[in-house]
Amino acid sequence: MSNSNGRSPQAQIVVDAIDRLPPTERALLDLSVRHEMDDGEIAAIVGLDPREVTRLRLGVLERMTSEFASLGLGRWGALGAALHEVGAEARSGTVQEALPEEAPPEEEEASPEDVDGLPEEAEATPVEDVEDAAAAPLDPPPEAPAPVPTPASSAPPPPPLLSSQLGPARRTRPKVLVAAGAILIALVVVAASSGRLDRGHDRPLPQVTARRVSPIPAGRFDPLVNRNPHDIYAADRAGNLSPVVRSFPERVYVPNSRSNTVDVIDPHTFRIVDHFKTGALPQHVTPSWDLKKLWVLNDLGNSLTPINPRNGHHGKPVHVDDPYNMYYTPDGKYAIVVAEQLQRLDFRKSRSMKLHKSVRVPCFGVDHMDFTADGRYLLASCEFSGQMVVLDVKRQELVKTIGIEPGAMPQDVKLSPDGRTFYIADMASSGVWVVGAKRFRLRGFIKTGRGAHGLYASRDSRRLYVSNRGEGSISVISFRKQRVVAKWVIPGGGSPDMGGVSTDGKVLWLTGRYNAEVYAISTKDGRLIKRIPVGQGPHGLCIYPQPGRYSLGHTGVFR
Repeated sequence: MSNSNGRSPQAQIVVDAIDRLPPTERALLDLSVRHEMDDGEIAAIVGLDPREVTRLRLGVLERMTSEFASLGLGRWGALGAALHEVGAEARSGTVQEALPEEAPPEEEEASPEDVDGLPEEAEATPVEDVEDAAAAPLDPPPEAPAPVPTPASSAPPPPPLLSSQLGPARRTRPKVLVAAGAILIALVVVAASSGRLDRGHDRPLPQVTARRVSPIPAGRFDPLVNRNPHDIYAADRAGNLSPVVRSFPERVYVPNSRSNTVDVIDPHTFRIVDHFKTGALPQHVTPSWDLKKLWVLNDLGNSLTPINPRNGHHGKPVHVDDPYNMYYTPDGKYAIVVAEQLQRLDFRKSRSMKLHKSVRVPCFGVDHMDFTADGRYLLASCEFSGQMVVLDVKRQELVKTIGIEPGAMPQDVKLSPDGRTFYIADMASSGVWVVGAKRFRLRGFIKTGRGAHGLYASRDSRRLYVSNRGEGSISVISFRKQRVVAKWVIPGGGSPDMGGVSTDGKVLWLTGRYNAEVYAISTKDGRLIKRIPVGQGPHGLCIYPQPGRYSLGHTGVFR
């Protein structure tokens, strides 16, 4: 027996339950079914212990089977078949979109001469010379995945998010079925306990103009005065260490999220020289604005573990709510704690970590950001709702929300050296979005590789390294040409995630998120120099010290 849509009664019950979910939860359920993520992968994303995800998943499956039994439709076997049927519909393009439709963002048109001669597979819409051009619809990105299919569309879904390095090449039916229920209950519990699904109201974006730097007293340091007005990374050249950090030993600090530990690597011998426990779920290691301290961000532990990079001593944790990530305002006055689960950006006094102001964001999964060249605005990614948010840094207020596309998963954010363009890695669309830094309009797309995740500028400000976590590769984008000029594949596969570039610019250090290892990669030719075993779930490693006058946070964003 089936309904008019060709679904069985069991599948229709599942579809009806999904339709009652908020849009963001529907998007996450689509992720679990379409990308076939297991409990560990889901746990890493939503910030829960894998055992807790398993418990919650089994609970919702039991309740659904009870509903099936009360209707005379069977129990576990029937539920398994229904979930499989719904998952098959999603992959064949016969299910409703996971996100509500919204008007496409206002975009600008690139001049034809700017894109002439770019390879078809890596073509992008340059922005350097057309920021003030009249708005026009954005051309579809080359080979970009189509939005989540509607019933009227037969376009195939994007390729699976995770490679064979993250699990079996083809998951068995039971694994697909149990993954389908995990997001349903886990997100309901998180939403109920934290209020994370409350949505605010966007503010119109004021005209963003170049800010004139006010005169400052002699001898006082103004972080917004760049040595080179055409290159925001001019102070980050190879070997250009601040006097504050010149005596610090060079180390690679690796937070192991699933082991609740940090491994410290000597980058010259490739050996682990220290290992210590942290709070629950350490996500990133972040340099302080004044370069004197490192913070381990213990997400579920609700704490920051301080490290003295001069001697490696780690001190008493400081209580902070939900520190998934952390950045600093360009003037160094505030730390911005990215409280992903709480759906907030918390502005805290940078020295005491005392809360100054919480800004609730109207999106789901806020996690990474970067700042405009004048420090006036920040652009942050919202991983689970396919959006970006713009905040006025001085007023600490939301001014705009940017929709990318249904199913998008924006990750790391990086400003171009000339300050005109933001690059945004998209793990689901397998590439990098280009957004104008003046009016914050979507401008183009650069195809890189499956699971595009982290973004790192080279020491000479010429190239952008993109870690493609889903396929074990690194794409190299030319800032000038705005296209991929090289691609390096990790021998034997891997899951390159977050990291940074060595002081001399010769080595790109990245964690292997799902392989419990760290990669040292030559920036000259992409050769894998060393593969170093570490704890489970290594995430945002920090190579330190690095060149620069001050830190904007994350794993090392310097100006």
